[in-house]
Amino acid sequence: MKRPRWLGDDLPATFGLTVSLWLCALILIAVLVAPLFGWMVAWAAAITVLLVLVPICIRITARRTFRS
Repeated sequence: MKRPRWLGDDLPATFGLTVSLWLCALILIAVLVAPLFGWMVAWAAAITVLLVLVPICIRITARRTFRS
């Protein structure tokens, strides 16, 4: 049996999960990375964390949507 393709029906939940996790990560980045390495590295780390969180949260939401 073929698995259904995720069409993005639950996109608001994905973006909500991504943004909330990213905001929590921003606090840790500001406290740990910025004092040690500077604000430019902290911004680079924040953008990297966001780019890593997006596919993870899409996968979590898709798995929850299709119960697979």
